[in-house]
Amino acid sequence: MKKIYSETLKMSVALVLGLVCMWFVLSFAWSAEEMTVAEAAAGVVYFILMVPLYERIKCVLRLR
Repeated sequence: MKKIYSETLKMSVALVLGLVCMWFVLSFAWSAEEMTVAEAAAGVVYFILMVPLYERIKCVLRLR
């Protein structure tokens, strides 16, 4: 039962991080000229830090 809980929680975290990533991708594709510099920078930083953030969340929640 604990393994099912762990895998479900990992997939939920990955889904949320992926949805945020898709929001940035679609924002860049559809309205890049309307984005502020801060939004564009946040998108680039998020792309770079998404995988380390996922790994850190897994460590904090002890999902290894």
